[in-house]
Amino acid sequence: MENSEEIRKLEEQKKDIQDQIDDIQRGCKHPDLKANFIQDDNGSNKRVMMVCVDCKAAVRYPTPSELDDFCS
Repeated sequence: MENSEEIRKLEEQKKDIQDQIDDIQRGCKHPDLKANFIQDDNGSNKRVMMVCVDCKAAVRYPTPSELDDFCS
């Protein structure tokens, strides 16, 4: 039983932290973007996205020329 209580507390902390990150990313103007790999939520797939250098938010897919620059 004590494991389930600890798990519940940790999941609550994780949700609180994710909410804080989401608030910061929503308020960011994303002034500088850089192509980078990101993982999907389950961690099984990676894709290239334009990511804010400041807040680490995945903002958009790269243009073909941005993708070429990233690959070279």
